[in-house]
Amino acid sequence: MSMQRKGYILDCDGTIVSLDNGRYLPIYANLMKDILSKRTGTDHSNLDEWDLYPLVSKPFSEACRILRDMGIEDHDDFYQELALRDYTERKKRIGSKIEKYEETEEFLSKVTENGNMKAIVSNTPFDIVMMELTGLGLDKFFDKKDIFCFCYNEPNSKPSPWGINEIIRKHGITRECVYMIGDSSTDVESGKAAGVKTCLLNRPGEYHHKDIDPDFEGEYLMDFEEIL
Repeated sequence: MSMQRKGYILDCDGTIVSLDNGRYLPIYANLMKDILSKRTGTDHSNLDEWDLYPLVSKPFSEACRILRDMGIEDHDDFYQELALRDYTERKKRIGSKIEKYEETEEFLSKVTENGNMKAIVSNTPFDIVMMELTGLGLDKFFDKKDIFCFCYNEPNSKPSPWGINEIIRKHGITRECVYMIGDSSTDVESGKAAGVKTCLLNRPGEYHHKDIDPDFEGEYLMDFEEIL
């Protein structure tokens, strides 16, 4: 009896790509504070990254409500400017502050050797993800058609299961054989909503998400070698 094909759906940032050793969020928050201050005429410099994290982690409708409470009515324009400035900031960091994790290539190579499906579902815009993958030599592991990226102002962004569901539909893999691997509660929530197995990365020295119940948990990608 032949073994059933498996599918591995990965987040990008914090999962296969390291952003400033897990310390990019304060830089990202400063971009948001600057845009908010300029657009509302109100000083938002007193906010910290966790005050602003809901804008890029909560479901679309809730993030829009938070923006309105802050005085931003045009959420599309806000997120477009954020994506453009984020792209510029990350481009300066590729290969120095933005790197692939030590075990990223080993893990992706093992998935490839086994002939299983691999894909990316990310809440980072496509242009940024491709810049990172290409700049770090990771684009060779993925078919562009299997890279699903969303801006935070899109209803299909995680924790929506839409991207995972589309990949499953496209490849015809049973949900019991699909694993969503990521470093945040958003990844686990989207995986659970799609009915697939979930793997949470809690990397040493980076932010640890608590009160989450993934199927598997590890500090490094190779901690999930048992599921390959």
